[in-house]
Amino acid sequence: MPFNKSNGIVSEWIKRIISLSVFLIPVLYISKITLYPFISLKSLALYFFIEVIFFLWLYAFLVKKEVVFRFNVVTASVLILIFVIALSSFFGVDSSLSFWSNFERMNGVLTWLHLGALFVVASSVLDTNQDWKHLFWVNSFAATIVSIIALLGRDGFGIISISEKGGSLLGNTSFVGSYLLMSFFLMAYLWIKKYKNRGFLMVMMLIILIGPVFFGAKIWSGKALFLEIFSDPMLFLGRARAATIALYAGFGTLALGGVFISVKNKLVKNISKIALLIMATLAVSVFVMFFVKGSPVQSFISETASKSRVGAWEISVEAWKTRPFLGYGIGNFSYIYQDFYNPLFLTKEYGNETWMDKAHSVGYETLATMGVLGVSSLVFVYTSVGIFLYRKRKDDDFDFWTALIPVVLLSAHLVQNLTVFDTVTTYQMFILVLAFVASQRGKEISISRNFWREGIGQVFVGFGLVASLIFFVFIPYTSAHSTLEFSKGEFIGSQQEIDNLFNKINITKIGEIEKIKLLSELWREQIVKFPQILARYPENVIYVQDKFLETMKISLIDHPDDLRTHITISRMDIFSGGMLSGKDGDVYFSDAKYHAQKAVNLSPNSQMALWTLAVVENTMGNREEAYRLAKTAYDFAPTAKTAAAVLAQYE
Repeated sequence: MPFNKSNGIVSEWIKRIISLSVFLIPVLYISKITLYPFISLKSLALYFFIEVIFFLWLYAFLVKKEVVFRFNVVTASVLILIFVIALSSFFGVDSSLSFWSNFERMNGVLTWLHLGALFVVASSVLDTNQDWKHLFWVNSFAATIVSIIALLGRDGFGIISISEKGGSLLGNTSFVGSYLLMSFFLMAYLWIKKYKNRGFLMVMMLIILIGPVFFGAKIWSGKALFLEIFSDPMLFLGRARAATIALYAGFGTLALGGVFISVKNKLVKNISKIALLIMATLAVSVFVMFFVKGSPVQSFISETASKSRVGAWEISVEAWKTRPFLGYGIGNFSYIYQDFYNPLFLTKEYGNETWMDKAHSVGYETLATMGVLGVSSLVFVYTSVGIFLYRKRKDDDFDFWTALIPVVLLSAHLVQNLTVFDTVTTYQMFILVLAFVASQRGKEISISRNFWREGIGQVFVGFGLVASLIFFVFIPYTSAHSTLEFSKGEFIGSQQEIDNLFNKINITKIGEIEKIKLLSELWREQIVKFPQILARYPENVIYVQDKFLETMKISLIDHPDDLRTHITISRMDIFSGGMLSGKDGDVYFSDAKYHAQKAVNLSPNSQMALWTLAVVENTMGNREEAYRLAKTAYDFAPTAKTAAAVLAQYE
């Protein structure tokens, strides 16, 4: 590569920390420590690493002058994408949710600002091929560990169980499939470039390739025999079907690329070139048909997965039509779901989906939440890689494989993401691959002012690091940990302790509306299951429930149109009102009716909203109105889950 090595002390520490994060984030899992440990714990750990390396980079950039800011078309595309994400958030339906996100997803503007910082640092500090090869080598070990645990876990032999959904240390087979897909191609790059021990690399690649994520999941779990593959080729696929197809298509592309670059026979070269063109044409055709309603691709997905996926994509298009330029705002798909809700989502045919906060397709979700500008900026990220590498082909240090493998990896990742979405682990890998490409050439920007003598650099960096770690890592961790502690169901003896715990839970905006809704539902289940708690601590039980109501109503200031919050408030009001008599109970019922009616107004086709209002009306003695509401919900989708049973209650 054409740049001078960043070999100062600070730069070397940055490289070590990036390598540590690449190994630790995928394998990090500690149960019963935070809410959603597969996502929140990894995300907060990534925040920690990025904030440390970013402020160290600022120190090296402003004070030590060891590094430069490297700018090129890939850098521009990443920065534009983050800007559009922020813009969609600001003009979206819920800018607070878009910025902070929640502990289950952690994919808001805050996360993308961290990813942007990671890109800037990695693309400027990791400035030699050796640096990147070492980083990919470290990732190979993490990927192998993840694959082995998948084989031993629910996806394979079932010896250990970490997640009910499988997915090794990432909590979901789609998530682990996306991560291992990217890791496999990086390992292939190391193998082709003859880095370290090629035999050991081959073993690690085989562990990933033949594991249950990418190969014969039912065979590994003992549900099918190997020879049955010949009668049922679908058994060949692993748990992560989209990732499996993308991996083998990408692997075939690399093989053909190898033939094209290494074989001198013109006939063979031409055949490989034609084969590559055919594969590219097929890939583009599948990609286009994916977005065509009723196409064979969508029909196949409906039959093999669930109609709810196609249904989510259909409402994404409807949402885009109403907000075509910047969409609903990143992370706001839950509002799309409630605004364009299809009552058939609650039927068995559609998977009994009571709620969705993701479109399960990066393409459709980007269109709906970020509009045309979001789609254009994301397309620009991918095309910028091609533009960058095409321009670089005339450089003396141009390497065919260093160009082809990132292109194949990103293409496979894009195809796989047609039916899933990224999480923290794949976000990290995606950004690092882009940084790998961007680090190869570009304009070097440095600071000429001497911050060292004036002391500005040291103060800014030190204060910034401490402040960011407190506000974006330690405080959110306290909230996630306290939420989990409350969810364990341990009753709190004094109102002061209750107040303290609620203060810890609400100390951050991350997951503001998510945490309390979850805990209030768990709380009601606990009181119903253990009535002795109410009998022994009646005042404290009501006090806790009032705290839930107070907290949720405060959250409505920033999220006034959140359907589930209104439904949850109404249900808690009904629950509390039923514990009291006379006017005290009537106050809760009146409030319950207000919020249930608000929920119906927000989403008129929602059975959950109609059923909640029906319960309120019945409780207040309006049985005929309750029946009318239940009948309306039933007529929307007679085969919906519990629709007939709910209607029967009021006949």
